[in-house]
This record gives sequence, C-alpha cells and structure tokens, in this order.
Amino acid sequence: MTTRRFSLAIAASTLAAAVVVVADPGAPLRVPVVLAWALIVPGLAWAPRLRLGDAGDTLIAGVVISICLLAAAAETMALLAAWSPMRAFVVLAGVALLGALFPGGAGGAPRDTADGPRRLRPPGPSTR
Repeated sequence: MTTRRFSLAIAASTLAAAVVVVADPGAPLRVPVVLAWALIVPGLAWAPRLRLGDAGDTLIAGVVISICLLAAAAETMALLAAWSPMRAFVVLAGVALLGALFPGGAGGAPRDTADGPRRLRPPGPSTR
C-alpha cells in the first residue's frame, strides 16, 4: 500500500470510530468498534517507521505500540485524576492522525543500494 493510501486509511478509520463514539453512547457496536480501533490504528499509524519490511511484523508492532499508547494515556489520566474515556479517545485519535499526517516510512524496509544492502553505521566521522 502506498504511503498516501495508508495515511488515508488511517484517517478514514479514525473518522469512522469518531462517528461511532459521538453518535450514540449506548450503541451496541460502540465497544467492539472502538476497542478494535484502539488496539490497531494508533500504533499502526506509527509502526511503518520501524521499516520491518513484512506486513505481519508491522501489524504486530502496531498493536504493541497501540497497547503502549493506551497504557500511557490511561496512566496519565489516572495520575491527573482526569479520567474520561472521551478524552482518551481524542488523545489517541490525535496521535493516530499525527502519524497519518506525517508519514515517515510506510515504504517498508530500507532499499538496497548499488553498493549492496544498506547497513546502519554508528554516528561519527564518515569513513568514506
């Protein structure tokens, strides 16, 4: 998936989840839709920056990042005595939209160069 289509998918799913959240607080679909969104989308907006190369690994990394973001948002709200599910959704939606707005690597693994595969080098003066 191209970076632009990936970003549009993240933004569209965030908008869809926002409609479900705002439309009817007692709707039976609210819990499964928002739970699925919260476990996948915020982290998936940032996971491509890891450049894992495999879609499955990127999805798993996105779920792990989402769980960490959920824990950080919940911990912050609990410590500030400002618990609000709507506030948590707004924060996570903002994080997801920021990731979609500034895509930084949805292209996958680093590409090979003419000199061979790209390798990470420690910071410091160049040896070339």
